[in-house]
Amino acid sequence: MPSFLPAASWGQERCVGPVTPLLFSSFLLVALGMGSSTMSIESLDSTIRDRAFDLLLSRGRTGVAYEVPLPSSLSGVRASVQRMRSGNLWIRGARFGSLHVPPRTMTVPFVRRLVVVHQDLGNWSSSLFNVPGYSLLAPVVGCLAYDASGSTTSNAPGKLELRLLGDPVSITFPRVTLPAGLNANIKCARLGPHGSVAQLADAASDNACAATRTGHFTVVVPSAMAGTAPDTAGKTTWRVWAVACGSGVVGLLLVGLVGMGIMRLTRNRKMEEMERQAEEGETLGTTWAGRSKMPSAAMSRTEAVMED
Repeated sequence: MPSFLPAASWGQERCVGPVTPLLFSSFLLVALGMGSSTMSIESLDSTIRDRAFDLLLSRGRTGVAYEVPLPSSLSGVRASVQRMRSGNLWIRGARFGSLHVPPRTMTVPFVRRLVVVHQDLGNWSSSLFNVPGYSLLAPVVGCLAYDASGSTTSNAPGKLELRLLGDPVSITFPRVTLPAGLNANIKCARLGPHGSVAQLADAASDNACAATRTGHFTVVVPSAMAGTAPDTAGKTTWRVWAVACGSGVVGLLLVGLVGMGIMRLTRNRKMEEMERQAEEGETLGTTWAGRSKMPSAAMSRTEAVMED
């Protein structure tokens, strides 16, 4: 039986949170007491599982979904847990946020009670999972089942698989958005235990997938197609440069006009000063020398005195 089938149902739960590899390294060192800063989805699953079972010890109601409290170092990750009877799962199915388990579902191996943990890894998704040749379009969603048929919990509850004799488990990703201008074939991805891709399948819609087993799931698009999207950043940069150049030309023109105005004003003031000085000076008389009119002084020069 294949692990993926197309689905078209829609979900409602969403979660986004900031996260960095440094925070995850701190979580591994402090919360798990490990000496390595290597990212591990197995370690994260174990921590969420332990927190979920601890919560069920204090809130032991079967059939009620609870939000799992996680350490602050896991900011951005959300998880919920529900303990249920196998009979109810077979008759009614179950819904966990963006996951819907249909009726006529049983566990492998069969147990009387089980615990289902739903995960939304938010922005941790790209840090924990590497999909070669593909880009993640939505946060990774996890659906894991554990044996809870013993006395409430155990230190290491057994992991369960699901056998679906009816419809597949539907998984929805409300935040799927394609890059502008991109018309690509979105793929549903089931992710392996070490962050690799276990299986790819076509999606019936932009944000809906289906599965026939537990695990971690997301939707991806080929990286080559994502790289062919229009370069809106380049267009914006070109427009900025065009505006800057235009503003520079206008500024130079204004500076030139102001300079010309200052030069003309200075020249006019000099001419006015020369005219004023000419008007205030002594007026020369005129005389005719032949046919030419020439200026003449109104007073004579000092007569020479002969020395004895």
